[in-house]
Amino acid sequence: MKFNEKDLVNIAHGVAQYEGRMEHRAPPSFRDTGFRERYFKLIGNLLFYFRFTEWGTVETKEPAGVLVLENYSVQPEYEETDVSFSFSILFLDEPDKKHVFCCRTDSDVQKWVNALQRASYQHWKEKLSSMQNHIEALREARKSPYMFHSERWRTPRPNPFSLSPVPSPQLPPRRVHSSSSLTPTPPLLPAPPVPPRPRPRRLTPTPSQNNLAKSNEVADDLIKF
Repeated sequence: MKFNEKDLVNIAHGVAQYEGRMEHRAPPSFRDTGFRERYFKLIGNLLFYFRFTEWGTVETKEPAGVLVLENYSVQPEYEETDVSFSFSILFLDEPDKKHVFCCRTDSDVQKWVNALQRASYQHWKEKLSSMQNHIEALREARKSPYMFHSERWRTPRPNPFSLSPVPSPQLPPRRVHSSSSLTPTPPLLPAPPVPPRPRPRRLTPTPSQNNLAKSNEVADDLIKF
């Protein structure tokens, strides 16, 4: 399979669906068969991996390699006794060439396996076909007059977010009793009369009170003078 190297470099610098640091062991047919630490980026159905510099940083100038994820299988690797938290990628047209990857935790293994299983073009093609079949089945069901969700049997439900006035509930009819079933009520007694309120008596001042008032007026006139 041939690729344009410049296009691959541009794609490798894009946004990844999933990325992280792992240890990779290539198949025995490769030169280096031991585990090497690489930085991986999953972009679409392409798995890029980059080398690390002497200072521990990623060489982002160009990727060291790429794996095209088509016609493959990915699964956790429990048979590796010398390596823990690992999974493998096996291409069906090359069953003797298995790529083994080692993570730091079992949670990282599950995340990588889930991301890689959804990366192939065939996976999304099958998912699109399943959704199209589901939509077609819903269209056929709407045409059937015997389905529960048909327009003939659908009952309108009030919308709680609608601004239209809500009709008031209908009250049950009032029961009217016949005159024969009613018991006569006793007549009301008249209220007792209210006694008249007594008028307040006007008190006449005594001679001593008059003399005191006159003395106060004379004192007020002297002060004013």
